[in-house]
Amino acid sequence: MKSRVSVIGLGYMGLPTAIILAENELTVFGYDIDEEKVNKIKKAEPVINEPEIIPRLQSVLDDKEFSVSTKLHEAEYYIISVPTPVDNNKNANLDAVWSATSEVAKILKHGDTVILESTSIVGTTEKLSKKLEETSKLKAGIDFFVGYSPERAIPGNTFYEVVHNNRIIGGINEESSNKIFVLYSKFVRGEISVTDSKTAEMVKLVENSSRDVQIAFSNQVASIAYQQGINPYDLIALANKHPRVNILSPRCGVGGHCIAIDPWFLVEAFPEHTKLLKAAREINDAKPLQVINFVEDFAERYVSTDSYFDTSCFVKTTQDTQYDRPIISSNSAGIVSRDESKNKKTNLLVLGLTFKPDVDDLRESPALEIVEKFSKKEIFNLTISDPNINKSQINKDLQKHFVDNFESALENADIVLVLVGHREFKDFDWSFFPDKKILDFSGLNIKEAVLINNSRLQDQQFC
Repeated sequence: MKSRVSVIGLGYMGLPTAIILAENELTVFGYDIDEEKVNKIKKAEPVINEPEIIPRLQSVLDDKEFSVSTKLHEAEYYIISVPTPVDNNKNANLDAVWSATSEVAKILKHGDTVILESTSIVGTTEKLSKKLEETSKLKAGIDFFVGYSPERAIPGNTFYEVVHNNRIIGGINEESSNKIFVLYSKFVRGEISVTDSKTAEMVKLVENSSRDVQIAFSNQVASIAYQQGINPYDLIALANKHPRVNILSPRCGVGGHCIAIDPWFLVEAFPEHTKLLKAAREINDAKPLQVINFVEDFAERYVSTDSYFDTSCFVKTTQDTQYDRPIISSNSAGIVSRDESKNKKTNLLVLGLTFKPDVDDLRESPALEIVEKFSKKEIFNLTISDPNINKSQINKDLQKHFVDNFESALENADIVLVLVGHREFKDFDWSFFPDKKILDFSGLNIKEAVLINNSRLQDQQFC
């Protein structure tokens, strides 16, 4: 008889995991409280943007190996994969975990195994075990088994990474770890390492906190480079030629439901030991406002399309030479004074809304934060575009600024602000628009973009 698995939470990680389980000779029940999402999944309609998901979903539905419901189905294994955001005070909100735990406790029986995959504060799995004991009257580690296994996959490559990435499992006792190992061995091709639940919980937090600190470092390097008229992407590429250096690419901020969130779980629990993590979070959280301040200053200094700004402020990237970028001389006849420009709105085209390239995930997106603030600025005629999302994913105020085809909006744009390095923007030939002022905060290092010398913006604390 096939083992039965109930996956609780059918989002960016839960749904692909459920499909993979169903493809590996397991009977899988998907559970989600979102009735609209459940109905779409039943019809194999997209609820997340993930390559291969529709045919693979359709296949397991057709084979009767996977079913979904707004009611939790009894099983031998329960995998909890629900959101764990932080609130406005940067404290972890585990309400969805406790709600899922309550549902499992109602139908928990002897021999069952409960696995938490959601990012959690260290010690959450042990607390979950006690909650299950209180309701079920069964003994954790003896009558039923509990453990933690952090997911290690990114949207856009989830199916591959869930299967091939190395995995950590941590039970509340040895028997719990053994039970989880048996299940994960059915579909994980990477190495499975066994530890205790608290270590497994902390591993996830440390992994993402480490990346956040590295990104904060690269963002500060970029700030220094901008002040010196140096292209930060070229600078970092050269530094990375050292065999023991691996600096990440700077961005307009950090988003997503992992790197932008997980460090706060450690800061909340261990404030005296996480000053570096908190500082890195604050640096990366400040980037969207810094970008906004810069673009506003750029727009205030706007000139006609046949000239550029004061040569002390901007350097033009060219394709003729990689390192010696000549400063573009300004055409004084084309300069518009600040007084004249006050009455002129700037046509601003912003490209990219998601938190990372080539996904439809808007969670904690710094690009989305930036455009939401721009939509309230009266100095801009705002147009936004992202090839990976549709209009319904953003609020109504932003929908009126949204266009599906970014190329059609380029003609009227005074400034093109590239925030996310989607494939479509990377492959686009920007040389066809030589007169456009392109500001690149995406990491693509667009050669036609204006390279920012930020020395004139220190009063705005851009860096």
